[in-house]
Amino acid sequence: MVGGRCDPVRPATGCGSADPPLPRETAARVDRKDRKELVKAIGEPDLAVPTESGAEELCRSCQSHQYFFETDFKRDIKTAVQID
Repeated sequence: MVGGRCDPVRPATGCGSADPPLPRETAARVDRKDRKELVKAIGEPDLAVPTESGAEELCRSCQSHQYFFETDFKRDIKTAVQID
């Protein structure tokens, strides 16, 4: 992460210049799902940081959009935010 955001220099898998950005509703659609459903919906996160409690902080970038997800210890998504 750079300044609390995903590293904008590192290209995201599956997000080439020809790909449209993920829809704004993506964060809302994956909220309350588990990590496997998140990966299925938007692909592998660019950054996954485990926490001491067993939860994870996930970051996914696509073109100029950044998505931040936080899981609980069971790997269910408890927070989903799109950062433009």
